[in-house]
Formats: sequence, structure tokens, C-alpha cells
Amino acid sequence: MSFEEFSLSTEILNGLRDINFTEPTPIQSECIPLILEGNDIIASAQTGTGKTGAFVIPILSKLGKNPGKGIKALILTPTRELARQVDEQIMALGYHTGVTSVTVYGGGEPTDWNRQEKAIYEQGVNIIVATPGRLIDHITIRKVDFSNLEFFVLDEADRMLDMGFIPDVRTIESRLPQKRQNLLFSATIPVDIEKFARSITNKPKRVNIATFKVAKGIEQVAYNVHWKQKEQLLLHLLDKEEFTSSIIFVSTKKETDKLARTLSGKGLKVESLHGDRSQKERDNALRDFKSGKYDVLVATDVLSRGIDIEDISHIINYDVPKNVDNYIHRIGRTARAEATGHAVTFVSKRDQGRLKEIKHIVGDELKILSVPNAINNNGHQSKNKSKPVKGNTKRNSNKKTTSGNSNKKNKPADDSKNTKKPQNNRKRRSNNNRNRKSQQKSAPVKQSADRKRNAKEDKADKKDQSDNSKSGNKNRKYSKQTKRRNYSKSKSRSNENTPDDNQTDTSKKRYKGKRRRKPKFKKESQKSFRERQRQSLRDAHATKKALMSNKVVSGPNSKKKKGIFGKLKKIFTSDD
Repeated sequence: MSFEEFSLSTEILNGLRDINFTEPTPIQSECIPLILEGNDIIASAQTGTGKTGAFVIPILSKLGKNPGKGIKALILTPTRELARQVDEQIMALGYHTGVTSVTVYGGGEPTDWNRQEKAIYEQGVNIIVATPGRLIDHITIRKVDFSNLEFFVLDEADRMLDMGFIPDVRTIESRLPQKRQNLLFSATIPVDIEKFARSITNKPKRVNIATFKVAKGIEQVAYNVHWKQKEQLLLHLLDKEEFTSSIIFVSTKKETDKLARTLSGKGLKVESLHGDRSQKERDNALRDFKSGKYDVLVATDVLSRGIDIEDISHIINYDVPKNVDNYIHRIGRTARAEATGHAVTFVSKRDQGRLKEIKHIVGDELKILSVPNAINNNGHQSKNKSKPVKGNTKRNSNKKTTSGNSNKKNKPADDSKNTKKPQNNRKRRSNNNRNRKSQQKSAPVKQSADRKRNAKEDKADKKDQSDNSKSGNKNRKYSKQTKRRNYSKSKSRSNENTPDDNQTDTSKKRYKGKRRRKPKFKKESQKSFRERQRQSLRDAHATKKALMSNKVVSGPNSKKKKGIFGKLKKIFTSDD
């Protein structure tokens, strides 16, 4: 079948010849006649099958006869890159038709807003290709005239659902006229998309072309690899295998930049692409990658949908995609237009569940391989292996040998046998505690007698303290006998702390027996306490008397104040 069999305009047929489109793909063969008849469509097909041409060709054919002025078609895409690609295809196919188009998306230069406003409100473009967020900005700030709209297209609807754009799409759809033709295209049709599509379409025709089928020319391989070995395995594959250009998909933006810097340090021509980069940087990265300036492009899933780049030999999933749909979209960047390509996936231990889901859909086409021996030898070492100890330790050199065999005595010690693993800090502590306990057990019995004597002296000291407090002695003057006893006690304790010549100085801790605890605060004598109590009573009596007689005891420089609070303040701040 050829495009000439469809009732397309001559302008579109000339545009198809210009870009060497001769035969339609299966999705185009099914959708183009239905769209030309005016039916609403819900279409699903695998990536790389020409879904964009399936709605662009019939729309341009119907508008090309009499484009006029005003917005005739609105196409919503989830990403900026996909919007630009759709607009480029409209420009190429509609070169002879006179249909005008504009892309509306954010993240670009400050002048892009003015360019978009001028195209929408002044020039009167026929087709708007937009992302939902930026189009809502235009609708909110200034009213956009959709009264002449004929076509409403949602491209990659499942991706819009993942990115949370469905509420924005509903807001935009409510501003559109009821009489229009609705076209929804997606790689997969989940339940939520099915419900949403039914709510905005009118008796749609359903087209389904092998949703989960992978292109025939893709050779799929998965490696069971430890996460620390991923980088080495990637460098090994890029060094050994022949590739013209490759895309490496990573799950996070931070890891994207990190991996790009690592590969660039190894001498590879690498560029990164993710959502945090400006639109100008993203456009430059894609243009340089297509032109061959860079051989490797490290990207997130932003690049997994709808991007058509020729001659990509390898797709490497550095991180396993979250679901089967993303896997099919990623590897669909290679082997486009019936070409061949390779898809490699790195699977760590935590990704085994996702691998089972992919394996269940893909089947035996996905081959699971083990890591090459070169990576195992130089890569990750297990944590159980301990570092060898160099030479003989002091403990091994003093090791006793058996007296029965004299030949064993004369033989030099073998380093490999005598070396021992270094002890943990916990073991070392337990050994020290054991030695300390054994030394305390072997201490002379004299210490027990000293303890009893110290306990008696402590009791006598406490008795003296209680007598002194009762007698009202503020300075706690002890008797001469108590002072003499304290002096002898401190001297005996200092003698106990000095190590003997024969005893090893392993435990420097002093024995802590029953000691008199020093009070945290100095105790107040009974006499001073009573004096302070009397003074507080006198102050309270003076305050009461002043309040009853309405007298105010004023200071030398104070003014009279009315009220009880002023009286109280002057009473307590007075000089009397």
C-alpha cells in the first residue's frame, strides 16, 4: 500500500515525496482513512511506528485546501523535545500547503513568550503544538480564541498521565468548542487513560497495533551486576563493543551529570540531558548528538518518548526502568525504521522484581548474562575479606613452641601462620576489663582493713558535722582530732595510689570506696535563716501598713503614682 491510495491532497503528496515517504506504517494505514472520514480515534502502538505521521498527514491534508486564519488544530505533548519534533514534521510535510504552526512551551529564552504571543494573537497560526503548562499560562493571562478549532490531539497520553498533566488537559479541554474531532495516541492505554479518553471523545474508533511488541531488529541483553560494578561494566562494554552512538538512560538527574563527568574523564565524547537543563542546553545537546559531535548521550526518561534519532547502535539501561512501558520506550530509540540495534540492561539485586515483569512481557528475546571475568577480578570485593597483616606481630614472636620436637624449635616462624587478624575494639576492651578484675582480686588483704578503718572515720566525721550544725557554727570548725584524722586519711590514700615497683601499672584507676559527698550548695546556719525570716516578716508588715493608710513611701527622686502597683513599686524601691 502507498500514500497515493488514500484521498490525500496533492500538496501533502508532494511533501511526502520530498522526505522520501513512500509506504505508510501499520498505524498510519489504519488511522489515516478514519481521520479523513471525520471519526474520533483512540490509537495505541509501540514506539517508533510512526504515530506522529498518523495524525499529522490527515490533518494537513484537510487543512491544506483552505487553511485561512485562526487556530484550526491544537496538539498537546508531554515534553518540549516532542513538541519541537512534531512541529518539525509539520513544517516538512506541510511545506506546500501554506499551513502555519507554532510551538508553545516553557523553559526557553525570555523572548520566547513574546514570539508565542505574536504568533497566537497577531499572526493567527493554524496549528499550535504545546505543552499543557505553558498553554494554561497563555489562557490565564490573555484569552485565546479557539472558536475555529477543528482538531484536538493528545500525543503520548500515557506519559501525560505519569507526569500529572491530566488535570491541566481537562482545564484546556473545557475551553475548547464542543464540535471538534478528537484524536488520542499513546504507546499504552491504561485504565485511567481509557476513562479519560472516553470522556472527551464521541463514539471513538479503537486502533491497537501490537502495544507491547518490541521491534524485531533489537538484540536484548541483561547483566546481573552488583551496583558498585556498574561503572566498570559500562566502561568495559564501551571499550570492547563496536558502537556508532549510544544513549545511556539513568533514573535520576544527579546521577546523569555524575556519570557524564566520569565518562568524559575517561576520554569519551559525552553530553548529558535532563529536565533541570535549560531549553537552549537541551536543544544544543540533541543537535550535537545528532550531528555526531558526541558519541554518548546520558539522559533521563525525558528522552525516552517520541524522539527520532537515526543510527543509534546501543541503548544502555544503566538503571532498570520502573515499568515495562518505559523499558519498551527506551529501547525503541534504536532499530528505528526497520534498522538493527542493541539494548543492554544492568540489573542489580534490588531490581530483580522489575526484571521479572519485563521478562514476562518480552519473553525469551531478553537474554540474561553474567558479568565478564575481567570485571569480577578487578571489581567489587566482598566485605568479609579482611586485610592481611604484614610481618610477625609481637604476640606471635613470643609464642611458645613444643619441647618434644627440637626440629620445630630451630625452624623459622612462618609469617602466614603467625599472622592473626587484628582484634576489634570491643574485644580489646573486654580483655582490659578482665585483666583489671584479676589484678583487683590479687590485691593484698590489707585493703579490706583500710576500708573498714575509713568507714569508721567517715562515721565520726558525719557525727562532728551534725554537732557543729546544731551548735550554729557557720564556718564548720572541726575539732583538732577530726583535722588530724582527715590528714592521715588523705595521706594513706595517696600512698595507696602510688604504684609499687613489683606491681604492673595496668589499672591506674583508684579504688572508690564510701566517701563523704560534698554538698552542692553551702548550707545556711539556723541563726542566719531565722534572721532572714524575721526580715521578710517585717517587710510584709510594712507593706500592709502602707496600703491600709494609703501612704506612699517615696524615694528621693520619684514622683507620686496612683494605683496599688505604683505604691508597691515605690515601697520596695525606697531608701527607708
